[in-house]
Amino acid sequence: MLRLTPPLYVDIKPFYPLAINTLLKPNFSILMYAITSLMGVYDITYYFHLLIRNTTRIQY
Repeated sequence: MLRLTPPLYVDIKPFYPLAINTLLKPNFSILMYAITSLMGVYDITYYFHLLIRNTTRIQY
């Protein structure tokens, strides 16, 4: 089976005494994806609001 992202060196242990990566929290990444997705939807909506407001303004 081909692994797409293998480690560069198999002997690297970033947190040597520990066998696990304490900074890796998969549940937190789902929350971050949800927050950034909501912010993206808000930003796109706000952008179109500004675009419509500025194009419908009367020019003197």
